[in-house]
Amino acid sequence: MSNDYKINIVHRDEYGRPSGIVALNKPKDITSHDLVNALRKKLNTKKVGHAGALDVFADGVMIYLIGKATKLSDKLMHLDKEYTTQVIFGIATNTQDPEGDITEVKTGYNLDDMGDINSILMDFKGEYDQYVSLYSSVKVDGKKLRVIMRDNNYDKHIEIDDNNRKRIVFTPKSETSHLKSFTLQLPSKKVKIFDIELLEKGEIGVDEMGEFKKKLTSFPKSQKFPYIKIRVNSSKGTYIRQLAEDIGEKLNMPAMLINLTRTRVGNTSLNDCMSLEEVN
Repeated sequence: MSNDYKINIVHRDEYGRPSGIVALNKPKDITSHDLVNALRKKLNTKKVGHAGALDVFADGVMIYLIGKATKLSDKLMHLDKEYTTQVIFGIATNTQDPEGDITEVKTGYNLDDMGDINSILMDFKGEYDQYVSLYSSVKVDGKKLRVIMRDNNYDKHIEIDDNNRKRIVFTPKSETSHLKSFTLQLPSKKVKIFDIELLEKGEIGVDEMGEFKKKLTSFPKSQKFPYIKIRVNSSKGTYIRQLAEDIGEKLNMPAMLINLTRTRVGNTSLNDCMSLEEVN
């Protein structure tokens, strides 16, 4: 991981201050910062950071930096990452994952209706211009996009401008009609997909969707949606949930992630990770 630090070894200096790099297997349903706080308590230090967060619904490799190792954050953030994820077609949420509100549902389709999945996945291999995820921490006009998107004073929708670029239109709700409408250009950036592989495909029933099924109570438990499971090796800054939506667009289908596991950061894999209980 670094010339100066070996993974999962924390040293203390003559004053008892810890330094090191720890790889943890983040469980689902906790935040990346929850583990920062836990490590601070466990190691009795405030100087703990990480080299790239994971969403609450996601699990997998998280690199935590302690003490003097926090200086390596920028360097480690630039490492490539590998994920496995399950993409469901026919459902979209505003956050592109199970945490959001459902915005679109399309039923009555299966993977055979959608063409050659492998060929479509290969279209993404290499460099491509990816819009940032709507609920990301990317700043637009000085504010984080996810904060702007969570402003309940406005209705929001995406439209394509004259330059064939996406923009977000914010329209005041009836109860906040004194506010002005405005638009924001949706930022994009070049990302690179080093490898993408289809691992599995099939259909998933509403009853198999964990906590997310609570948002699908209007559908019978027998309702099924097509899905694919893929492995993605990508550059820093790639939004896997945006990739899922982009794959869906190629298929003319709404799409979202139902789960996400980060299996590798640089050379550090799940096999190298500790649980929080193992840190001492």
